[in-house]
Amino acid sequence: MAGVSGSATRGLWCTNCHTQLSQEIWRTENCVDEINGNCITNPRGAGTLSYVATAVGVTLNQAIAWLDPNSGDMHATNLSQSSRVPWDPLISDANIASIEVRNGQPYGTMDADGDFSVRILDFCTTDDCVAAAQATLDAEGNGGTAMAVPFSAATDGRDHWLAAGEPHCADCHAAPYVEPSGGNVTDVTRLGETEFKPPFNFPRKAGLMRYSKGHQGVTCHGCHESVHGLYPVSPTMDTTSYAQAAALNCDASHGPLKCGTCHEVGSDGRPTWIRKSTIFGSSFDDSVG
Repeated sequence: MAGVSGSATRGLWCTNCHTQLSQEIWRTENCVDEINGNCITNPRGAGTLSYVATAVGVTLNQAIAWLDPNSGDMHATNLSQSSRVPWDPLISDANIASIEVRNGQPYGTMDADGDFSVRILDFCTTDDCVAAAQATLDAEGNGGTAMAVPFSAATDGRDHWLAAGEPHCADCHAAPYVEPSGGNVTDVTRLGETEFKPPFNFPRKAGLMRYSKGHQGVTCHGCHESVHGLYPVSPTMDTTSYAQAAALNCDASHGPLKCGTCHEVGSDGRPTWIRKSTIFGSSFDDSVG
């Protein structure tokens, strides 16, 4: 699936997106509002890979090995290949929720079917959120302890279809071209959406690209296509998504959808309504390329 060096063929390995570095970035970040850059800790916003590595607490060589896992050591990191690390049960994965623990065991209740349900205090798992949850327990006086637990506590998938290691718009794009932080009221009000909640988006964390919306509520995938459709892992994988953009773009190109699919555009392909307008603080007129 990966493109051949020097050729026109393009492709992605699964591990180009599903990496342990993605897990560590998601674990570390603490963004109140990703779109507006209101972050306490924002590894995605770091200027260099070295700064990203420092932000998540690993060496640069470890970050390189996680970011580009391979069967050899082509980057001379002196670290073994790590393509299976995101799925390795021996390595701690990102946290999913803060729960109450009593006497060393999760505290909760039994439902009508006899199934045990833990008491979730908060889906926010940053240190300040855990401290706030602990303050709530202390006020109750039941001797409970707030503890952030990992994805693997809820599922053995670790890097699955709702996991932290999935691609995020913010992996490549800077604000404001990023997905909202989960549970952010400002984002919900601004976009008129209510889906920024677990398990799709978590508080203080970048939402998953596949569930993020913008552009008047259009999903990112609405124009950019499913990643598995744009870069299929096999010729028969999501053929509908792969063919969609080609059917709608006037030049028959595959994704993303171009502005002319929905808007009246000029010769430069830019919507005519945006001329003489201001967006994101910048002025757009006929001289803008």
